[in-house]
Order: sequence, then structure tokens, then C-alpha cells
Amino acid sequence: MKIKFIFFWLLFNCFLAVFGQNAQIYIYHQASEGETFKSLENIYGISQNEIRDANPNLQYTLKAGESVRIPYNKSLISNNQSSHTYNNTVKDTQYYEVKAKETLWGISHKFNVSIDALVSANPVLKDGLKTGQKIVIPDETWVIHKDNETISETESEPLDIHIVKASETLYSIAKTYRVRLDSLQMVNPQIINDHIAIGDTLLIPNYTNKNNYIEHQPTEKEKVSEIAFNYQTPIQEIKNVNPEIKKTVPAGEIVKIPVTPYEEKTQTPTASTEQTINQTIKTNKEVTIDEAQSICIGGWNTESVFKIALMMPFHTDEINTLSTKNLTIKTSVNDYPFFKFIQFYQSTLLALETLKKNGLHFELYVYDIDANNIDNILQKESLTQMDLIIGLLYKEPFSKVADFSKEHNITLINVNSTRDEIVKGYPNVIKIMPLNFNFSKTVVSVLPPLSDSMHLMIVRKKDSTFAQIDQYFRASLAEKYSYVSIDSTYFNNYDILKNLRSTQSNYVIAMNHNTASVMDLLRILDKKKKEYDIHLIGSPQWSDMTNLDVHHLQNTHTIFSTPHLIDYQNDHVIHFIQNYRDQYNAEPDHWAFQGYDIVSYFVEGLSRFGKNFMKCREHIDYQPMTTKYHFENTAGDGYINQFWNVYTIENFKIIKLNK
Repeated sequence: MKIKFIFFWLLFNCFLAVFGQNAQIYIYHQASEGETFKSLENIYGISQNEIRDANPNLQYTLKAGESVRIPYNKSLISNNQSSHTYNNTVKDTQYYEVKAKETLWGISHKFNVSIDALVSANPVLKDGLKTGQKIVIPDETWVIHKDNETISETESEPLDIHIVKASETLYSIAKTYRVRLDSLQMVNPQIINDHIAIGDTLLIPNYTNKNNYIEHQPTEKEKVSEIAFNYQTPIQEIKNVNPEIKKTVPAGEIVKIPVTPYEEKTQTPTASTEQTINQTIKTNKEVTIDEAQSICIGGWNTESVFKIALMMPFHTDEINTLSTKNLTIKTSVNDYPFFKFIQFYQSTLLALETLKKNGLHFELYVYDIDANNIDNILQKESLTQMDLIIGLLYKEPFSKVADFSKEHNITLINVNSTRDEIVKGYPNVIKIMPLNFNFSKTVVSVLPPLSDSMHLMIVRKKDSTFAQIDQYFRASLAEKYSYVSIDSTYFNNYDILKNLRSTQSNYVIAMNHNTASVMDLLRILDKKKKEYDIHLIGSPQWSDMTNLDVHHLQNTHTIFSTPHLIDYQNDHVIHFIQNYRDQYNAEPDHWAFQGYDIVSYFVEGLSRFGKNFMKCREHIDYQPMTTKYHFENTAGDGYINQFWNVYTIENFKIIKLNK
């Protein structure tokens, strides 16, 4: 296949835009009274100009309690410091002679004392360390870490411990314990770029916060939607406690994050704090041993490099056919074949970037697939090493990729096929589009129970196009409902009118894919809304008809079913849209949402549970924006999503009827 350079140059630049930046690692320091950028330079050995650059929101004079980002440098910790820390409680006054190039940070870690305690015992240190200087090492019991266990606590500032669980983030933990995020970061300097993993042990500042909120202070400009998403708090709740807040919060401005109301804790005079902590660790170990018997225990695998193949018909061989001459009709970018799925690719990059922040390592292989080149691509040795293949594939290429993935035991995600039979005999294939039969079962499940006040009709044109859908509905209704069947050579809307009953609620299942005919049906039934109680149920294609009158839909209580439904009031959706706009200066289409959902869900499963992650699918935390994933399979076959979204429209809002 002839490769078009301009297209791959464009893809390459998209990739660099997302992955080309190296993330800076920071240590968070809480400023005390009288501290300056110069004194921080003396403490950490980082120039005050670098510290200022990392904190553009801070004034020249620091305020007590301000959180200051210190750019991480390996020289911050002296070379002779062990990876473990030990109990160095000092019983008598101890002096230490400062060696060349040492920092207060390094000395505090060497003796397990806080920087505050060192400066308090040696006020002269505010002016910086000097080689040969003798300083007092204060008597302070500090937190002891050994082999990732916490076995003691500081006497000067009580600390609790927390074992990180699945789906928890630093933000959610800060909210749970009613402490500021930066306070949590400061007592856990081992945390790099907010990344934590299941099973990590965190220290939690143990002080009483009687407010019904915690404070969040951005170190750089942040959107309210982003803050709400991170803390998993509805935007409106944040606006309620921050009435003056705007869409974007400047660096350094305090934002209140609502938490559960404060409840006074009752102190139980039991074992000592040290015994309690040791018991917590012992309990955690016992649970881990029990859970280890299950294949579904595991955290993010940040050690392995996962190989992911993305196969899509980019149609690069058609790129030279693009012409802007003599256009008489305004054409959408998506009307050109080589742009049809581009947003799926772009959101794949966004999803992988998010996973990368969680410590995931991967290699992404992108293949432009068509019927002509599929055989050559499947001969590539590198393809046999894939951990996951994600494919938007047409019928012929898909069957060949399915055979290949079965032979090499590679999980294959089929994104776009509506054919249920593609999983037959392919246990490694996962079909995203839901089971066709299930849409009728799901719609029937949201209908009210059969009663004398209910009149149910199935109306369809005598056409093979609708035969299967009609068969699905009749099978789904058979056990619980009786109904009137109206079959006609032509879909005659007046046949429906003749069968409406004024004394009952009329539920009309209309099997019709013709947009003009559906619009006419809605118009006619809307005129009868005062005479009859009408509930109209359409086929799945109705969800894609963009020119249906919303007033007609509401007045006829129309029920829709669709594989993918986007709720634009959802905070997760709002955050994704803004992120996508910022990255690509475009509005995301349904392929963008699907790309992000599919990659986030399945790469999380792969990372946490390995190649057999589908056996642990109920433990995958990511919740898709467009649908739910409810996968089922039969012996020897692959997995098909069972979930259809069923909804109606009320007050111009989407109301989901199934959860």
C-alpha cells in the first residue's frame, strides 16, 4: 500500500501533542512564618528562580501555610540514604557536622526528623547550611517506614494510616478524611505526580476539621469542571459553597470542596496508637492473603510494557482525492472517508495519556486496514506480540484478524459490527455493540405491568427488513403481554389511529425506519394527545434521526433504544468535552466518546488483571460515558455486550428508563 506522508505527519503531530511533554515531579512544602524563596533554596538546594518559576501564583513574600512546589532533583536526597528508613529517636542531645553539598532535606531524611524540627533547634539554618557547621539533631520520634510498612507515628503531629483501595485517588482520600490535598501530599513525599496504587500505605494528618468543606488551592489555573471531576463532586454542589466562583479558578485561589457533615468521634480507651496501627497492617496482610486465592486481585501493573494495536480504515490511499474546487454543497469533514474515524484515534491518545499518568507503560501500534493490505499486515512478526487489538473493521478484514488473534491468543475488541455471529467460535473476541435481541427485552422490561388499562400494539410494514426486529419483540412480549398486531403492505399511520382506545393507555411499537414516515406518524399522534394517552416505541434507528420534532416526541412519550447514549449533563462527559476541545480545538463526536471509553476500560482491565482480564470484568472500575458494559458469553464463544440504553425525553431532557 502506498503511504501518504502528509497523513502520517498529521498523526505524528497529534501524538506529539499528547505525549511529547515530560512531566515535572514536585515535592510540596508548606511555608512557615518568615520563610522566603531564598530560605527554601537553602533547605532544598534548588535555586530560588527555579522555585519561583514552578510557583507563578505565589507572591515574592511567602505567607504561612502556603503550599510551595519544589522541583524534584535526585540530588535532594543524599547518596548514602537507604531506601528504607529506620528508628533514629535521639535520647540525648546529638550534634552533626554538615558535609559538603548536603541539604536540610537530606539531613532530615537521614535522621528521620522533620525540617521544621531541625530549623526550630537551629534557627541559624534559615540562612542556609555551611560545610563544617555543627548543628543540633533534635529529639523527635518521626514516622518509621520499613518494607512499605508504617510501624510508628510522630508525636508532634498525630498521623493515621490508610491502605489504598481500588478506584481511590488522592482527591477522594483527601475528601474522605476531610483534609486538604496539599496536606496529604506533604506527609507522603513518596507520592510522585499524585500517582497511588492499590495496596499503598498512606499517612493521613489526624486533626479535627469541623467545617463541612475542605479547601483546594490550585497551583496553576484549573477549571471548575476539572476540580469537580477530580473530587467526584457535582459542579452545582461546589458552586453552592463557592457562590462567587467562575468557570476557571486562578492559581492560588481557595475553592471549598463540600464533604459529609462533621460528626464528633468518640474516643475508645483501647490499645495504644502503635498497637492499633500494627493491628491495621496485620489485618490488611490477612485480607491480602485471602484475596490472593482469587485471580481477580491485583493493582495497576506499572512495571510491564503493554503492546496495543489499533486497526482502523484510515483510507490514506484516498487522500489525494480531496478537492476543494467546484464544491456546490457544503460538505462536512466527516463525509470524507479518511476523517470518518479520526476522532476515535484522537481520543485513544487522550485515554492512554490519562492511563500513563497512573504509571502505565505501553507501545501503541496503529494500522491503516483495508481488504487489500490485511494479509501483509498480519504477516508482521511484531503483531504476534500484541496484548490487545482494538479494531474498527469491516467484514472481510475482521474475519482474518479474528483468525489471527485466536491463533495467537490475543484479545480482539470489535468496535463497530452489529452482527452477533462474529463471536461464534472466537472466545477471544469482544463485541462492543450490544446483542440485537436484547434491545427488545430491555424495552419490554421498562413497560408497566400488563393490566386492563393497557392496550399494546405492534405495527410493522410487511418487509423482510423488519422481520427480525418484529420477531425479537414478539418473543420478548410473549411471556407477559398480550397485544394487537397490525401488519400492512405499506406502513399506514391511519391503521394505528383506528386501533387507539380512549379508555386505556396505548403503547404503540412502530417498526418503521423511514424518517419521513416516522415524522408523519409523530405529527398525527401529537394531534390526538388530548383524546388518547399515547406511548410510542420506536426501533433503534430512531435515535439517529436528528430532525424529529422534540415537542412531538414529548407529547407522545416516545421511548428510544440505542447502543450508546451521551448525557451532556454528566460531569464526566463535561470534563471529557472540555479536555477534547483543549487538545484538538474540535467538538467530540460519538466516535470520540467511544474511543475514550473503550481504551480506558479495556486497558485498565489488561493492566490490572492481565490477558485473562475478562474473567475479572466486574472488578474493572472505569464507568463508560456512553453506555454500560455488561458482557456475557457462552462456552467456546466470545463476549457480547448485553446493555441497551432506553430513554425518553421530558422537559427537553433525556430521562434514562433503565439503569
